[in-house]
Amino acid sequence: MKLSTRLITGFTAIIILLMITASASLYGLGIMNGKFREIVDVNQNETKFAVNMTSTVRDRAIAVRNLALITSQDELNTEWARFVAQSEIYIKNKKMLEELFAREPTTTETEIRLMSLIEKNEAAAMPLLIKAAQLGKNSNRQEATRVLLEEARPVQKEWLDNLNKLTEFENVLNVQAGSEAQQTFSVFFKLLILLTIISIICGGALALLITRSVLRQIGGEPAIAQSITTAIASGDLSKNIILSEKDTGSIIFSLSVMQSRLRDIVSGIKQTADLISLASDEIAQGNTELSARTEQQAAALQETAASMEQLTSTVKLNTENAAEATQSAKLTSQKTDQGGRSVKKMISMMSSISGSSTKVAEIITVIESIAFQTNILALNAAVEAARAGEQGRGFAVVAGEVRTLAQRSSVAAKEIKQLIGESVDFVKEGTVVANDTGKVIEDIIQSINDVSTVMSEISLASGEQSLGIMQVNVAVGQMESVTQQNASLVEEASAATDALADQARSLKEMVKVFIV
Repeated sequence: MKLSTRLITGFTAIIILLMITASASLYGLGIMNGKFREIVDVNQNETKFAVNMTSTVRDRAIAVRNLALITSQDELNTEWARFVAQSEIYIKNKKMLEELFAREPTTTETEIRLMSLIEKNEAAAMPLLIKAAQLGKNSNRQEATRVLLEEARPVQKEWLDNLNKLTEFENVLNVQAGSEAQQTFSVFFKLLILLTIISIICGGALALLITRSVLRQIGGEPAIAQSITTAIASGDLSKNIILSEKDTGSIIFSLSVMQSRLRDIVSGIKQTADLISLASDEIAQGNTELSARTEQQAAALQETAASMEQLTSTVKLNTENAAEATQSAKLTSQKTDQGGRSVKKMISMMSSISGSSTKVAEIITVIESIAFQTNILALNAAVEAARAGEQGRGFAVVAGEVRTLAQRSSVAAKEIKQLIGESVDFVKEGTVVANDTGKVIEDIIQSINDVSTVMSEISLASGEQSLGIMQVNVAVGQMESVTQQNASLVEEASAATDALADQARSLKEMVKVFIV
């Protein structure tokens, strides 16, 4: 059950008990108010009216007696006025008593019966009292005394007895109502005490249960949880959190688990930051070495470019020589008389071609060596890029392209070397033919045709060689461009490494806030 639900349930139960107590109190007060109203507003007024009526009956009897006894006219008038006034008071109180009996639902049969008897007594006594009073007022005292004593007194006595009975009955009703009110008060007083005790016990039990439940859910005092969260918020993860043996789901237990996991995370971050810092240093060192190798490769490519220029000149010279040899062969075919001299000249030219072919072969060997070294450098660059990880991925792609170009250069050099070898062989054959021509002049025309054919092949081979060299030049240019890109990548890798080192240092500074 949620904490809010428990609190709402507890307070609702207490409120219900208070409502029950208040309802019982209000109900008891309502009953007692009814009893007190019955006493004060009903019974007491009924008693007052009955007493007033009794008093007026007695006062009128006294006035009639005085009228029968006194002789002074003034006193007679006074007593007569007294008689009349008391009669009016009686009538007024009687009317109010009758209205009260008629209005109140608590009017009893006894009250109605006594009121009926009183009215009968009044109807019987009043004419006699009036008669006696008038006789006394008219100074007929003897007759007034007789009427008062013999006729009016018995009826008046019964009248007063019934009025006294009504007064006594109203007093009894007052006593009963007071007793009932006292009993009601006693019952509800005990009930309120019982409900109060039950409310206190239930409230205390609910408070104890809710307090234990809340403390069990928190895992201890709220101040302890607050101190733990404050320490964690300030970065102190070294505080020892004491838990009970069976505590596996409280807030403090969760804080303990969170602190332990944060401690592990921060420790891992610290170790990772150290490793990143170390790796960034190693990457920086690798970038420095890679930069040096890139510079060496650029220098080697410049040398290769210069060698290729020389090779281009040589091939061009070979092409020109082949063209001249072809022309010479044609001239020799036309001028057989100059065959000997032409043969000697051809032998000389073939020697030059042989020397040039040897030089070309040597240059091609150099190119092949350069291509091999470039391949090695590209392989090393790929290894260094692999070490650089994500930052060196682009550099690895460039290194692969350089390696591919180096391999193509090596293949082209081998093809050129093969062609040069064939050219040397052709030159040797031409030399043999030239020597044989000196011995066998009659075969000179055929030999010249053979030489012309060979020279055509040499010219074709020289063209192919020139094309291959152009491709090598393009490859060298691409390699030089790649080398420049490599240098830029190395600079970018160095900048990234510096940024990584800065981030690692910043991470270490931030993690220093935590105490593990």
